[in-house]
Amino acid sequence: MRPLVSLALAATLLLVTMAPEAEARTRKSRAAAKPAAEMTALQALGDRQLCDGGVLIPALDQARGCTRLISARTNRSLKATAHYNRANARMRMAQLSAAIEDYTAAINLDPTMREARFNRAIAHQAIGDTASALGDLDATLHLAPADIDARVARGRLNMQRARWESAAADFDQVIAAAPANLTARLGRAHLRARLHDWQGARADYDSVLQARPRDGEALYGRGLVMTWSGDARTGADDMRTALALDPTAVEKLAAIGLVLPPRQATAMAGQD
Repeated sequence: MRPLVSLALAATLLLVTMAPEAEARTRKSRAAAKPAAEMTALQALGDRQLCDGGVLIPALDQARGCTRLISARTNRSLKATAHYNRANARMRMAQLSAAIEDYTAAINLDPTMREARFNRAIAHQAIGDTASALGDLDATLHLAPADIDARVARGRLNMQRARWESAAADFDQVIAAAPANLTARLGRAHLRARLHDWQGARADYDSVLQARPRDGEALYGRGLVMTWSGDARTGADDMRTALALDPTAVEKLAAIGLVLPPRQATAMAGQD
């Protein structure tokens, strides 16, 4: 899934110093003035530059710059952007409810701001509100049907909610348009495994692992499929390797219903 991004370009930070050129003049003497104190890069930036954000601007400073812009008499477009950027800053600070409020304010000011809808979907999903997340992804794709990231995200959520046909349609559409999209192919592999299509799932897992041999999620998924289709030893090897690469692989697949029954998990552990 794509990272959160600002609508405006991030400001380049420059260290600004005050040149000690001013001199104090008197009738009796002429002495150089003391150099003015150096300004920090953040102090040199205006609220709009702070609000635009960037990797060198702390989230708290970005949020404060946006807050001052929102409070000022600015036009509707700038205020929408400030709410959006403050929401992104709040996401960085894990203030999910506050971020959702800001994304909502941005959307109310500018209903065409699809990035705000997409990012609000991420926030909704993070707090477990998958229904609202799906609504936002539907709205994002209504505005931009070719948005691959939104379609893949919706496919995974549909799969999580056992909406198999809708999930398959999303993954298939992305793969048809962008065959190299590994996120969609991994999602379809999980879906096929969930539907007991062992051959199709294995083919998709193999495609992902050919490009990303150290993908723990794909390795664990393939291990499950190998185990369920009769090759328990090879499956166990895949799963052990996967957990060494990504200890969270079990939880990731369990969230979509792909988990070893206790008896098989015990048998795999006994092979160590």
